[in-house]
Amino acid sequence: MSSATPAHTSDSRLAVPAGAGVYLIDTLYHRPGLAASHLVIDDGRAAFVDTGAAPCRTRLLAALDELSIAREQVDYLFPDARAPRSCGRRRPADAGAAERRKPCCTRAARRT
Repeated sequence: MSSATPAHTSDSRLAVPAGAGVYLIDTLYHRPGLAASHLVIDDGRAAFVDTGAAPCRTRLLAALDELSIAREQVDYLFPDARAPRSCGRRRPADAGAAERRKPCCTRAARRT
């Protein structure tokens, strides 16, 4: 991460411009500045790249609000892995072992 486009800044913005319609959103995964999700906006449509762990969901939605992007304008989610925590949702605690091992995402990209 370069100093020109930090994922965590001292101001109150959630979505930090990184240039060319790309925004960095610090997911606060374990600590500020460790991991960021990326929001790509082009021609009024948006895509999240690397959605992060499920608790990050509220920060991602707040960043959309900050940028005046409606949820209906988000066309794609690109999770970083096929683990439930990286797809923005969790498996129920009472799910069986086989159910917990199933990926929650079946494709690398998921159209919303």
